[in-house]
Amino acid sequence: KEDEYFSDGVTEDILTHLSKISGLKVISRTSVMKYKNHDKNLKEIGKELGVETILEGSIRRSGNRVRIVGQLINAATDVHLWAETYDRELKDIFSIQSEIAEKIAAALKANLLPLEKELIETNSTLNTEAYTFYLKGRHHYYNYNNEDNDRAINLFKKALDVDSSYALALAGLADAYNQRVLKYNYSIDWYDSALVISKKSI
Repeated sequence: KEDEYFSDGVTEDILTHLSKISGLKVISRTSVMKYKNHDKNLKEIGKELGVETILEGSIRRSGNRVRIVGQLINAATDVHLWAETYDRELKDIFSIQSEIAEKIAAALKANLLPLEKELIETNSTLNTEAYTFYLKGRHHYYNYNNEDNDRAINLFKKALDVDSSYALALAGLADAYNQRVLKYNYSIDWYDSALVISKKSI
């Protein structure tokens, strides 16, 4: 439970990598996360999402080690198209995500264009401490309440203290500022802060 933020965050990042591949249709985080603790079978899930293939797996962290198990499965036939276990040091988390995306593209025979490969292999940060703060921030952001919004902002700022040029942390901070106005009745002035930081992120 204490590492749920990490597994959810890495899952989202792998989905983001996959969405950069034009030959793949990738379902959004919002739609897939509801199946995380669900007992529906893959055929039912595939039908509900309108997809032929499902990526499932697990992410575990212990100290400076991380284990990611991924399985790509045909939803209709329950046949494995690809499966792999990555047991690496935490500092390799970024290369693992890129590798998984590329392996899935190959398994699905999706044409990976040179620019798409470059995008997948480009990381917003290589600092695992900043990345950890960022993932914790996203975890709180998605809880959608005022207290967690405050926590998210503080965590995004901590990520930026470690890596001031971390574009995703900047984007997360801008997103959280925007959320203050949209959901928690803060002053509209927060939009100005969100806009400034969004531009800096870009």
